[in-house]
Amino acid sequence: MKRLYKITKGVISCSTCKAGKLSVAHKICILAVTLIALTFTFCEDIMEQVKEYNEMFEVVSVEPANNSSNIPYTAVITATFSNDVDMSTVNSSTFKVNNGAVTGTFSYDPVSRVVTFTPDSEFLHNTIYAVDITQGIFSIDGKPLESAYSGSFTTEVYYFNVVSVYPASGAIVVPATSDIIVQFDDNIDLSSVTSSTFIVDGGAGAIPGAYTIDALQRTVTFNSASDMTGSTNYNVTLTTGIQNLTSDTMAGNYSWGFTTASGLVPEIYFLTPLVVDLPTGTIYDFGNALCSTSKSATFTIGNSGTDILSISNVVLSDMTNFATSLTNGNIAAGGSQTFTVTFQPDAVAGTKNCSLTVTSNDSDEALFVINLTGLALASGLSEIQVTDNGIILVSPDSTVDFGTIIIGATGTETIVIHNIGTANLVISGTTIGGTNPALFNTGFTTATIVPGATANVVITFSAPTKINAKATITFTNNDSDEGSFVVKLKGRTMP
Repeated sequence: MKRLYKITKGVISCSTCKAGKLSVAHKICILAVTLIALTFTFCEDIMEQVKEYNEMFEVVSVEPANNSSNIPYTAVITATFSNDVDMSTVNSSTFKVNNGAVTGTFSYDPVSRVVTFTPDSEFLHNTIYAVDITQGIFSIDGKPLESAYSGSFTTEVYYFNVVSVYPASGAIVVPATSDIIVQFDDNIDLSSVTSSTFIVDGGAGAIPGAYTIDALQRTVTFNSASDMTGSTNYNVTLTTGIQNLTSDTMAGNYSWGFTTASGLVPEIYFLTPLVVDLPTGTIYDFGNALCSTSKSATFTIGNSGTDILSISNVVLSDMTNFATSLTNGNIAAGGSQTFTVTFQPDAVAGTKNCSLTVTSNDSDEALFVINLTGLALASGLSEIQVTDNGIILVSPDSTVDFGTIIIGATGTETIVIHNIGTANLVISGTTIGGTNPALFNTGFTTATIVPGATANVVITFSAPTKINAKATITFTNNDSDEGSFVVKLKGRTMP
């Protein structure tokens, strides 16, 4: 302002030199008017600059942020802009992921001015992704980006996990003859499972034994060279030296412990007709049966302990609609026997429920309960049930996981379609869809399955490149409430 005053004073002085002396009052008036004019001009310039700044079209932020790491493989990419975006200018050429190699869809939230890129397939694990947003993107009023954006991020490392262990963590009175069984959620390389990566320690160092694998169930079993010692605390450690087929590991070591019994002990177990271990309290569904008819299922009761298992009582809560051949008696150590449970609904249609309670001398499962259910029908209906390795799948939520396989190799999974109804189940079509349908195949198309029968569906997965693949398989059928049965499929390939 001092500078403005001097300039104004100079103007006045010059005017005075040419026009003669001015009064002090006139000088003050001229100075005030000049200052006001200059101030308005200055403020107008500032406002114009602010206006221009506010109208600049810029990328405000991008997520995942530049140079970030450990980003979930299921992430999406978002970009926030300073002004409304003309979405007709947003495409794989102006908003590029790995220079356009990663395809996907764009969506826009005009309230937050956020553009979201959702990839067609999940990102790969432990991979760098470059994000480039070019000046080819315009605002809604035609302004190009002030400057382009370039950044990158790295996705999380892939780790497989332990799903379940036997004996359970903290279990007591465990028979000294027990095997140790671990179920993983991926395909395990048995050559990586050794006494230094699967360690069983009873306090005097690792005990020797043999390791076997069930590739279908993805379980690894340790059978000790001799019986474990009674009344002893055993600790089991699975190290990151255990690998899947493509040399991935767990995120860290996995450990748990249990205590063996002091002497001979019985240990009860049940297997369903699908040969799946049945925990106490589990529900077994017979599906449909016509009123005044019957359908039976064969179960197995066994003794994995070291002493005689004595069954002292067998009780059905509903003896009108259910019956069983299981009776009191003894099962030798390591022995088993089969028995039937029959669903025999009366003349009244509707859902029938029953509990089968078995009392024995098992120390921690003296009362073993199986909950039974079935639907009595006045007329015949088909009823689809689909299982994967004995596990009942739920449409459209359940997933068949091929795990990790090597690029170019082929993974195979077999699921089973059951007709648990009372009329023929007609599978009229089989369709593979979803994100990566070309990577999954099946020779199964159509079938007619009579009541109580099954049909096997063999599905293969193979990919020529590194990918996390997803698809769905849909069975079109004549089930009254599940006429389109959908199962999710997924698989992962690595070099």
